[in-house]
Amino acid sequence: EAIINALKHSNGSQVQIMIEQNDHWEISITDNGKGMRPYVNNGIGGNGLSNMKNRADEAGWTINWKKSQLGGTSVVVSPTTN
Repeated sequence: EAIINALKHSNGSQVQIMIEQNDHWEISITDNGKGMRPYVNNGIGGNGLSNMKNRADEAGWTINWKKSQLGGTSVVVSPTTN
């Protein structure tokens, strides 16, 4: 869903998908588009964002949206730490 959102809403020209494993897995989807409003990380956003957060929570993962170094949005999914 993060890839579809980047393609559909970012108005960017690039989407980067990275899967990394250091001490844990981390998946990031980053675009170079217009970015997102800052309040989405507080649980206020469209149904798609809420659904993504709920699915991540159910699977024991954490999902965060933040400004990317490319100027757009980066969605980062990682294991929940206790």
